[in-house]
Amino acid sequence: MKEFHKIINDICIKNNIKFSIFSDDWIVRLEKGSDVRFIIGYKFDINRSAVTNLFDDKYGLFSILKDKNISVADHIILFRGYDRDAVLKYFNDNKKYLVIKDNMGSCGTGVFKSNKIDEVYELIDKILLTSYSVSVCPYYDILTEYRLITLNGEIKLIYGKKKPVVIGDGKSRKIDLLRKFNPHYFSKIDRPDLEEVLKEGEVFEYNWQFNLSRGSIPFIIEDEKTIDKLKKLCHEVLDVVDINFCSVDIIELTSKEMMVLECNSGVMMENFIKYMEDGYDIARKIYEEVVLDMFK
Repeated sequence: MKEFHKIINDICIKNNIKFSIFSDDWIVRLEKGSDVRFIIGYKFDINRSAVTNLFDDKYGLFSILKDKNISVADHIILFRGYDRDAVLKYFNDNKKYLVIKDNMGSCGTGVFKSNKIDEVYELIDKILLTSYSVSVCPYYDILTEYRLITLNGEIKLIYGKKKPVVIGDGKSRKIDLLRKFNPHYFSKIDRPDLEEVLKEGEVFEYNWQFNLSRGSIPFIIEDEKTIDKLKKLCHEVLDVVDINFCSVDIIELTSKEMMVLECNSGVMMENFIKYMEDGYDIARKIYEEVVLDMFK
């Protein structure tokens, strides 16, 4: 049983709710008396269907937020038979560096970056073989990525993500430094290209993405000014899109500008639990509030 399901099961035992799993652990059914609720993946039976679909649509959500003048990472959407000249213009207009991703993807899968237009076309075509649409955005010089988890308009958790970047000491291999940075993730990684010893002061970026599932680690933010900025931008999103339970990802650029990157209607905290000392208790408290709210 996954950590997520263990948490939900513990919550159900405590609150006299019957817990059942179906469809290869994808569907969870919760029963309390005659009331029945569901969890599909990490999506709880608490949000309206249309809003859930909107949050899963990267370009769709961008267009809604942009219309309300909310600071959000720019996007265009492409379908099969797209205009290559339009992509070339977007490429040239954005410093010839783009991020290409499945418009409905999640967890950092199907996300690529390129500063070569021929490769951009190849990546778009590759994604469109199996996906209905592709979302393309500029490659931003990101300092930090943050995640805010909200329930009924209240921010329940804020944390930052540090991507796996290490600095050489002239003695340690790349893999040694990475395992020191994130022992849990990199203890399972064994690749010949990571055996190289980094020179003193040499910077190595293992992954340009900030996903916890790809080697990044979470950290709790202490700077009050940063927290205030994050809360303000998050509430701007919630004022525009009325959703009960979600996560909002915000990026801080090297210029210190903040903008919404994307939002998620499915709230996953398993990797947060692995890396944070009190992660299990924090996640359980939030999930318990959601489960009980479903049965109101």
